[in-house]
Amino acid sequence: MASEAAHAVVATPAPPPSLTNSAKNKQNHRQEWPYGNYRSYYSFRSGTTQPDAPPADQLDGRLSLLDPALFREKTLLDIGTNSGKIALDALLLLGARAVAGVDIDPLLIEDARKAALERGLAHDDPRVEFRQANVMEEGWFERFEPSVGKVDVVTLFSITKWLHLHNGDEGMRRLFRSLHTFLPTDGVVIVEPQEWDNYKRAVKRNKDLRETFKTLELRPPFDAEMREVGFVLEEQIEREEGGFSRPLLVWRKVKRAV
Repeated sequence: MASEAAHAVVATPAPPPSLTNSAKNKQNHRQEWPYGNYRSYYSFRSGTTQPDAPPADQLDGRLSLLDPALFREKTLLDIGTNSGKIALDALLLLGARAVAGVDIDPLLIEDARKAALERGLAHDDPRVEFRQANVMEEGWFERFEPSVGKVDVVTLFSITKWLHLHNGDEGMRRLFRSLHTFLPTDGVVIVEPQEWDNYKRAVKRNKDLRETFKTLELRPPFDAEMREVGFVLEEQIEREEGGFSRPLLVWRKVKRAV
């Protein structure tokens, strides 16, 4: 059991390095500020280990397992959006009304905006927004006013490990509380939690995360914590995909009994 004092230890991210158009700057970006999944992460999520990226208009394998009605005519917030593929697939292939993608890494937001243009969307399309942001900042959800309108669905795909390692147990509890307050009744959170062994591999690669890791008492998939704030598990999809073995958990905010 970690001591109470240890709970205060969290790995606060340094400000991102300034970005330029130089190849050297972009190449060194991850080395200077390693935070989250690598660039082109979704190129390797097509169900194979082939190095070639799947076509941009090929639906992400995880989305293909979910009921399209979760997204149809809904507004999506994709947290840890990376290259924006989940958000763009939901908009262009699943009939979402609008999408917003946020990521702490400005270089990935740059990639997502470029991907939107490459998929035929105008730079000022009112249905899509990509924004650099740290959703784990206290009060962020209360301040967040997406240009695409009120959010109905939130996705957390392959991001909970990083949020947990950088923000500790209390950061995750605050996130779940904030999501429940942020979403309307009948709103949905879809989580792809990374397994505990995956945490251990991340900590081996980044020694700066070790102190926070030692304090963690919560464990994925955070079922008890989601239920505690008021979400109900609607569906759990077990799957194997290209070396990744993680469930998809569909949580819904239901109206509390009076």
